[in-house]
Amino acid sequence: MKRRSRVLSHTALSEKNFPRCFTLISTAMLALCLACGHDDMRDQPSWKPQESEVLLPADSISTAGLEKSVAETEEFTRLVNPIPPAESSVNKGKVLFERFCVPCHGIEAKGGGMMAAHFGEPPSLSDPSNLQLPDGFFYSAMRHGRGLMPELAEALLPEERWHVINYLRRLQSNDK
Repeated sequence: MKRRSRVLSHTALSEKNFPRCFTLISTAMLALCLACGHDDMRDQPSWKPQESEVLLPADSISTAGLEKSVAETEEFTRLVNPIPPAESSVNKGKVLFERFCVPCHGIEAKGGGMMAAHFGEPPSLSDPSNLQLPDGFFYSAMRHGRGLMPELAEALLPEERWHVINYLRRLQSNDK
């Protein structure tokens, strides 16, 4: 009698053993999870209402908002522009001024930009009284905002603010 070898196809073997393999793998995964002992849903590093308030480190972001103190603004007014008013700086400042300042202050920095109708007339930056203001005053205004002017800290890098001030000083000198 001749024996016929029985060859099972790969799919037949898989279909036959799938329930056993699935059960074995599922049981192993469950055992592994239980053995680790993590209960992340219950033991989170978050603050719970019944706990006392956590004091923040001194250099952390304020939870009461981002209001600037008067002393901090006065400190900025003592800053001196570290970038000389070379033509390249003035040209960079002009591009940035046109992008961020013209909508409110106008092309000649005298006010009357297209947003003035919506938010009120901004001060003229080329007014003679502004010639006496230190560069740090304008730096602080761009950094922190002033009145209805939004802060541009996220929009302009510190170096770019100085370029804008160099351009503004050029505008002011042209108006004399």
